[in-house]
Amino acid sequence: MQNFALLRRLATVKKPILLKRGPSATVKEWLLAAEYLLSGGNNDVVLCERGIKTSNGDAEHIRSGSRGIGT
Repeated sequence: MQNFALLRRLATVKKPILLKRGPSATVKEWLLAAEYLLSGGNNDVVLCERGIKTSNGDAEHIRSGSRGIGT
């Protein structure tokens, strides 16, 4: 989310950009990165939240070092 040189370059590409939220990125950082792409001229930005669906339907992130799903 903080590689501004890459974001600046991608903003000029005339193809859709899939912007995945990094495991340590806040929602605010993720949205600001998307805004950076939009302000640079690329209007085809897709946001992708990472995670899995648990058995109860809730989205949950996988983090290294966790004890397992649902903990």
